[in-house]
Amino acid sequence: MGTLAAIGSTKLKSMTLKISLLFLLLISCNHKDSNIEKENISIKKNKTLNNNFKSEKNQLSESISKKIIGVWSNGSSENAEFEIKEKTIYYVDQFEDYKYSLIGNHITINYPDYVYDGMIEFKNDTLIMISKKFGTAKYWKFKE
Repeated sequence: MGTLAAIGSTKLKSMTLKISLLFLLLISCNHKDSNIEKENISIKKNKTLNNNFKSEKNQLSESISKKIIGVWSNGSSENAEFEIKEKTIYYVDQFEDYKYSLIGNHITINYPDYVYDGMIEFKNDTLIMISKKFGTAKYWKFKE
């Protein structure tokens, strides 16, 4: 009988070990699913934040693109310096149009010899263009 008891005890230990491993496996799978779920939620939040950021950037760009349209003077003479249209800037003294792009408050103007990169700000009715290379310039809406 001692041998049968030892065999039964070994089977019981083996069965207990199998059940324990199965239990650990199930917990592990559940934990992985939980992590995957957390990652999916995190990805969705990042996409939402990214879309909100793009939307805010587009709204800023639309707001600035409406404000910059018009004839501008730097105040150095009684004449206008340039006219900003929907896709171009017309320089009065040069009788030339140059294409520009606006993303958020960042403006890029494509001149024949170089490209102007800068930021646009408004203080009341003053247009302020800030460039690392060319410094800060202020313009006022030209009153005809």
